[in-house]
Amino acid sequence: MAGLSRFVTKAGYAERSGHIPFVCTCSCSRPGYRRNGARGYSVGNQNSGRWSSPDAKTTVEECHSIDILAWSRGRQMRPGSCYTGSWEWLRPSTGDVANMMHYSIELLCNPHVRIHYQGPRGEFQACCVDVVSTCPNYGGLRWWFLCPAIVGSRACQRRVRKLYLAPGQKSFACRRCSDLCYTSQGEDDMTRALSKAQAIRVRLGGSAAMSPSFPPKPKRMRWKTYRLLRARSEELWRESLSAALGGSFPAAGDAV
Repeated sequence: MAGLSRFVTKAGYAERSGHIPFVCTCSCSRPGYRRNGARGYSVGNQNSGRWSSPDAKTTVEECHSIDILAWSRGRQMRPGSCYTGSWEWLRPSTGDVANMMHYSIELLCNPHVRIHYQGPRGEFQACCVDVVSTCPNYGGLRWWFLCPAIVGSRACQRRVRKLYLAPGQKSFACRRCSDLCYTSQGEDDMTRALSKAQAIRVRLGGSAAMSPSFPPKPKRMRWKTYRLLRARSEELWRESLSAALGGSFPAAGDAV
């Protein structure tokens, strides 16, 4: 189970949390999370169709994941340098450590990352993942993992930002090699619109509940941006109600 995660360095740790728990209708009763940069937001609720299918694919939210962008933002991906640290995955219910990964980043002549972690049965696992960089149009460097999974008789080597350790698997791989999907892919129209409306409220510093008043404008946000987000949230809310009722839902101010 993925849950929350944090990376630990010599200077301490930086938690990556900010989740919204939702009710899971499957037997495991485990919440899910969708990553958005360095923050995690859960998607779906008890109305999501993905959990009711016994043959549904494993979702990325159920897996342990490592994000090379988090290392880049933490200034750990500097060319010509070496860095060591650890990464922890926490259980959402208790906050205990579910799994831990120790890593060493070596960006010398052959850039790579060495990873040490526990397998599905608690056994010690280790792997080496090559990394490459590209130059965006506006300068700087953007780092990528090269997927280490073996497909057929050759390595995948797909350039990806995240690698996943699916439940029961022993090695990290990209989303395609692990045959994963996103929770939102199993949502119906009502749930998808509702999740987007909730995400806007959370982005503005409010709660995911739709009953309280709309969150106030955050500091330093432009009024134009705030009004656009509020209008979009209200539009998505009407779309979710329309999908739930099976017809059109009148907009605010429209005659009924």
